[in-house]
Amino acid sequence: MTRDTFGEKPPHSGADEAPGPRSPTRRRLLALLALAPVPTGADAATTSSVSAPPHDPIPRLFGQFEALAVAHERALSRVDRLEAGLVARLGWPRVRLPTPPGTPALFAADPDTIDRHCPPGPRAQRLKRRLFRRRRVWDVEAEAYGLADALQHEASVARAVRAVGAVLLAQPAATLTSLQLKLVVLLALHAPGGACDAAEPWRGLRGVLADLAGQLADHDRERPDGKTPV
Repeated sequence: MTRDTFGEKPPHSGADEAPGPRSPTRRRLLALLALAPVPTGADAATTSSVSAPPHDPIPRLFGQFEALAVAHERALSRVDRLEAGLVARLGWPRVRLPTPPGTPALFAADPDTIDRHCPPGPRAQRLKRRLFRRRRVWDVEAEAYGLADALQHEASVARAVRAVGAVLLAQPAATLTSLQLKLVVLLALHAPGGACDAAEPWRGLRGVLADLAGQLADHDRERPDGKTPV
């Protein structure tokens, strides 16, 4: 198998397209908690210990969400480590597309990308056969290397993160703190991140979260007992 020159990881749909985030991670969650700290002062780096009335399940669900986010980041780290080792041995399972001289190199990791860049004919068929051979080798090596199992585990944990988050978002908030946690989970699950944070509605929702955190902090300072406002 001929080794490809590779730099950044290409998405599955072809190296000329930008990949999106695989899943919410603990890093994104911590960034949101830094923007709007939980009023109880619970450490965002550990499972949440936010207190709430017995009829409010949101803090308990948020603790599960945090724990799963930590597990998902560990799973992603394992995938990245195994993937980097396999790439160092084989290169990416992709083929270089024909481009005019002096233009940046483009690669295809699936047949649809080849079809978009090559007219039907012998060249496109040769590229597809080469790509299928490289993908077969990659799949066999990924299985033996443990990458296939790591990818399945990461996908399973990512589904669990989303499932707990969806259950949390469906609950009515019994306190302002729980409302704040719902906003944190909403942004962690659905905000695209990166430059999109400056676009609506994500910028507005992050502003609402910061405003709510400020209102909670002011309300908390006004209470003589220092308890979390409801």
